[in-house]
Amino acid sequence: MIARSIVIFIALLGSAMAHAQPSESVRATIFEYGIYAAEVLVPAIGSGTSLQPEGVTNICHVMTSLAVPTRDNVRFGLRYRIDGPSPDAPIIIKRVVSWPDHARPADAPVLYLTHESLVELRAGDQSWTGWRNIRSRPGVWMFRLLYKERILAELAFTLLDSAEVKIRPDSNSACFQMSAVGRGSVWRLS
Repeated sequence: MIARSIVIFIALLGSAMAHAQPSESVRATIFEYGIYAAEVLVPAIGSGTSLQPEGVTNICHVMTSLAVPTRDNVRFGLRYRIDGPSPDAPIIIKRVVSWPDHARPADAPVLYLTHESLVELRAGDQSWTGWRNIRSRPGVWMFRLLYKERILAELAFTLLDSAEVKIRPDSNSACFQMSAVGRGSVWRLS
């Protein structure tokens, strides 16, 4: 009886570990963040939470910073790698960006808008997510990478008055090309 109970317990424990392991073994590594330049291939469509982001290529990291000027057309974000339970395993990541609603009066309480997109990557892939200022106002912008509602990475950028932030290119700035562009949601590095 005791031996049978131990076998059942080990079987249940093994089953629970097998189901938990893939989710827990998915992780994100942020390589760089800050201000970027890029070539736009597919323009953005819509506005607010219905915005379909632009598709870009030739993304260049210009400056490492969590402070971003509110000037229009300044692009900011992060480059990351997704690792998973086995090399090349498909992994669906949810990318979430939250930002202060610029349409509200400046003296009104801050209200945040959120944009979510799903992207399928393969374990070991590198990708980029970011945003381009358009009528942005000072405030905190939050970028999150999630796997099955578990936060893999989170980064907060503070948008400041343009006069408070000077863009100075880093000495180690780097560019990278994307091999496929799908309205800013499906990117694979070449």
